Amino acid sequence: MRYLAFISYRHRDRDQRVSGLLRRGLENHRLPAGCSLDRKRKVFRDTDELPTSADLGADIQNALRDSGFLIPLCSEGYMASKWCLKELGDWIASGRRDRILPILVSGTPETAMPESIRDIPSAGDLRGLEGRELKRKTAALVTGLLARMSGTGEEALAAAERRFRLARAAGIFACLAAAVFGFGLYTLRTADLIARNNDSIREATAAALKEKSTALEERNNALLKKAGYYTDLAWDAVNSDRPLEAARLALEALPEDPDGDEPVSLGAVSALRVALNLPGRTRDDYVLIRTVALEDTVTGFAPVEAGMGSTHEGADKLILTTDGDTLYELTLSTGEMTDFNAGLLAEAEAMGYSMARHITNNGMDTIFYGRENQMLNTRYGTVLYTLNGEPFCADRLIQSASGGYILAWLEDPLPGQERRAAVFRLPDLRRNVPADGAEALSEIPMTHGILTAVFPARGSSLAVLDLEGTLRLYDIDTGRLKRELEGNYVFAAPLKDVSSALFVTDAAGNGSLLDLITGDEVYRLGAPGRIREIWYCERKSCLLACCDDGIRLYDALDGKLLKEAPMPEAPLSAVWGGYDPYMFLHEGNQIALLFDSEIDVSALKKDSDPLLSGTRTLHIEGTEARTRAAFFSPDGSALYLQSADGGLSKWDVATGELSWTKAAAWTRAPSQMPSSRFSADGSAIWRANRDGNGYERIDPATGDTLYVNQVVSSTTLGTLLESPDGAVALHVKSGGGACVFDVRTGGILWRVEDLGDCCFFSEDGREIVFVRHRQDRKADREWTELIRVDTLTGERLEERVLRDGKYAYVNTAFDGDARKLVLLDDEKRSAWVITLPDGGITEYPLPDIVFEDQLTSLAAVSYEGRAAVRWSNKERREFLIELREDGTVGPVAAADTPEGRRLGTGSSFRYMGEEARWVTEKLPEGRVRRIERISDGECLLEIRQGEEFGLTLSPDEKYLCVYYDARPAVLIPMTDAGTLIAMAREVTGGMSDE
Repeated sequence: MRYLAFISYRHRDRDQRVSGLLRRGLENHRLPAGCSLDRKRKVFRDTDELPTSADLGADIQNALRDSGFLIPLCSEGYMASKWCLKELGDWIASGRRDRILPILVSGTPETAMPESIRDIPSAGDLRGLEGRELKRKTAALVTGLLARMSGTGEEALAAAERRFRLARAAGIFACLAAAVFGFGLYTLRTADLIARNNDSIREATAAALKEKSTALEERNNALLKKAGYYTDLAWDAVNSDRPLEAARLALEALPEDPDGDEPVSLGAVSALRVALNLPGRTRDDYVLIRTVALEDTVTGFAPVEAGMGSTHEGADKLILTTDGDTLYELTLSTGEMTDFNAGLLAEAEAMGYSMARHITNNGMDTIFYGRENQMLNTRYGTVLYTLNGEPFCADRLIQSASGGYILAWLEDPLPGQERRAAVFRLPDLRRNVPADGAEALSEIPMTHGILTAVFPARGSSLAVLDLEGTLRLYDIDTGRLKRELEGNYVFAAPLKDVSSALFVTDAAGNGSLLDLITGDEVYRLGAPGRIREIWYCERKSCLLACCDDGIRLYDALDGKLLKEAPMPEAPLSAVWGGYDPYMFLHEGNQIALLFDSEIDVSALKKDSDPLLSGTRTLHIEGTEARTRAAFFSPDGSALYLQSADGGLSKWDVATGELSWTKAAAWTRAPSQMPSSRFSADGSAIWRANRDGNGYERIDPATGDTLYVNQVVSSTTLGTLLESPDGAVALHVKSGGGACVFDVRTGGILWRVEDLGDCCFFSEDGREIVFVRHRQDRKADREWTELIRVDTLTGERLEERVLRDGKYAYVNTAFDGDARKLVLLDDEKRSAWVITLPDGGITEYPLPDIVFEDQLTSLAAVSYEGRAAVRWSNKERREFLIELREDGTVGPVAAADTPEGRRLGTGSSFRYMGEEARWVTEKLPEGRVRRIERISDGECLLEIRQGEEFGLTLSPDEKYLCVYYDARPAVLIPMTDAGTLIAMAREVTGGMSDE
C-alpha cells in the first residue's frame, strides 16, 4: 500500500486542523522493534498531497485504492459534503468496511456520522476540544489508531515514543554539556572572557524579559478570562432588572486601578455603564391607572385594529360588545365610552339587516349581514355573497388577520333556512368589483356548531373550534378537512406570523401552545388556577393569561411564568389594551380586565429613577413617550428628538433642558415618512411636511419653519440628496423619478418621472448621474443605462446603455468618490462592476463556492471604494469575496474574520480612535446593540434592553441617547472607565436591589 491511511474530512477550520494533527502524529510516531508498520509511512490528506493536481477526481480514487485504512472525521459538515460521502461510499463499495476508523469531531452520532457506518464503534472523540487539550487528546488517539492498524499493543507504542523522547533529550543535554565544557576551557584561554560573559548576561536578560512578557501575557489572559465570567454574570443581572448586583459583578471583572498595567474588559465597562445609567426593564411592571364603570352587560372586548374605526387612532381604544350586540368604543386614556356603530346599525336596520361590521380590506369595507337577508358588502357598489350560487345569510362573522378572508356562518336560522358556514375572499375593490356577487371559496361543515374560529397567521388554513370542544383544521380554498384534534378545547387564539400553531385552553383550565401539524403540545402553561383565555403580544414576546384567580404573564418562547397577579374577584376576560396601528401589533403597554360591572385598565410604569444624577430622562409632559428618531447637532451641543407623529423637540445636552418643541400632524402613517435630519451643511433640519409629499426646512436654533414645499404628488417620499455646494437638493422617488429644488427658497427647478433611483451629483455639482435598469418584456430584453442630466435645467446631456443582460440581483455600492455599480447574476454566476460616471465595466466570474451549500442570500457591499460579494449558506454563515481593481477575485473571507468585517461594512466610523461599526442582534431576552472594532471584532460599547430601542452617539462621543417607542428617551454621559468604577463603588456601598 502507498498510504497507511486516508483521512476523509470537510474543509472547515476545525476539521482541517484536526486532520493536520492526525497526519503528523500517524507519520512521525516512533514504533517499537518488530512492529509491522513501515517506519517511513505516509498518510493521505488532500491538502498536502494534491496542491497542483490537474485531475483531482482520479487522484482521489487512486489514493483511496492505495490506502490501508479510512479515517473519516465525522461532523455536521461531513454529513453535508457530497465529496466526503462519495469517498466513504467508494471505500465501502471496495469491500473494506472493516478497515474504517471513524472519529467524532463535532455533533452527535445521529447528526455527524453517516448511517452506513453508525454501527461501527468510534475510534475517538475530539468534540469540544481546543488548543493544548486538543493536541494532547489527538496524540493519545494516534497511539490507539496505530495499535489497531499494526496489532501492536498501545503500551508498547507509547513506551517506544517515550524512549525516543528521552533519548533525544539526553542527546541534547549531552551536546549542551559538551558545549558548555568546551566553552569554559576556551574562555579561560582567551582575552575576551569578560566580553563573552557580558553577551551571556545580555542573552539571559533578554530571555528573562521574554519569560516575564510571556508570564504577563498569561496573567492578562487569565484576568480577561475571569473578567469574561463576571461580565456574563453582570449581563444576566442587567437582564433580570438587578442593576446594583450587576454593578458589583462588573466591579469584580475590572481592576482596582484602570490606569494600571492590568487589562480592562470593555465588556465589563459596557455592562457597568448600563447597570448604572439605564433603568431596568419594566415589561411586566403594570399599575392600575383607571376603572371604568359599566351600565350594560359587556360580553367581550378587543383592541381597535387598523381599519375598524378611526383610521390611525386605535392605539388607545377598545371595542366592547354588549349582550344586545351593541358596540361601544372605550378610550383607555380617558375612560370615555361612545357608541361605536349606532349610525351603522341604523343604516343596516333601514336595509332590513340586523347586524353590520366594519372590516379591513384595502382600507375599510362595510358588511351587512343577518338571518333575514343575503350578506352584502357596500364598498364601491354592492357585492352580494353566495354559496353554490345561492344567496348566503349569516349571523356571525370572523375576519382573517391579513384582512383578505372572512368566515361567515348561520347558527340560528329562520324557518326554511339551514345552518351553514362558508369562507369568502374579500374582493380587491380597487381593481375588480364583481357584478354578479362574490361566490364562496369553500363550505365548512356545521355538524357540531361553531364556538369560534381562527385564521392562523399566513398559510391557507382555518381552525374551527366546535361546541363539543374539537378543533378542526380546514383548507380555506377547498374546505377539505386537514386535521382533527380532540382536546375538549374551549378557547383558541393565533400566534402572530406562525401558520402552524395556536394557543388553546381546555375545559380543565389547561393552557398550551398547540402544533397544528402534529397535534402535539409545544409547551403547557403551568398555573394553579384554571386558564380561560390566552393572548399573545409580539412586541413584548409575552402571553397574557386570564385565570380563575387573576392574571398571569408568561414568556412566549418557552411558556415560563414571568409574573402572576392573584385577585379576589376573577376577571371575566383579559386582553392587551391598545393596538399599534402603524406596526399592526399589540404594544403590550396596557392590560384591560373585564369584570361584571367594570373594566380595570393597567399600564406599564413609565417613570424611571436612574441611579446616577448625570443621566437625564427626556420627556415632554402631556405627550406620549414615543421617540422614533434622535440626532445630535453637528457640534454635539444639542439633541433633537422626533416623536412617532413627526413632532420635534430640541434639548440642551449640557443641562438637559428643553429648548423648543414643534408639533406635527402627519396625515400619513409614520412608517411612510422619512426621519428628520440635519442638512448637509448643518444649517437647517429637513422634516417631511404634514401631507408626506414634500419637505419642511426648519431653523435648528429656534424651531421656526423657513419654508414648506411639495416635491411629489401622491407617493411617499424617497431619498433626499444635496449638491456639494449645498445650493440645490435632489429628491429621488423610490422606483424612479426626481425633483430638484432650490435649498434657499424651496422653489422647484424641474421634475422628471422616468429616471432611475440610483443617482449622485458630480464632483462640481453641475451634473446629476442616474443609473437605471430597464426591461422590455415584449422584446425579451433587459439592460442597464446611464443618464447624465444638467443640475439646474434637467436637460439630458447623455443617455447610453452600459450593459445588456438580465440580472437576478441589481445592487448599488457607493462609497465616497469611489462610486461603483455592482450587477449580480446567479444564473451566469458572474458579477459586473461598473465604475461611474465613466461607465467602465469589469466582469468577474464568481467561483463555484459562492453557490454551494444551498445559497440563501446574495448581495453587493462596498467599503473604502472596494466592491465585494456577500452570501450566506444553509447554516446562515456569511462569507465575502472582494472584487479587486485589477479584475481578479480575492480569497473567501468569513464575515466574522477581520477581512470579512472590513469587506462587509458599508458604514464604518471612528470611535475611541478605532475604526468601528454598529451591530444589532435580537435575542429572546431583548435587543442588543454594540459597537465593534472592525480589526478584531472586539466590543467597544454594548447596550442591552428588554424592548425595542434606538441609539445615537454624539459627534464628540461624550453622550449617548437611548430612545424607546414607549418610554422617555435617556441621555447618558459617556464617562471613562475610572469614573464609572468610582461611581459604582459609591453607589453599591450600602445599597441593595430590594
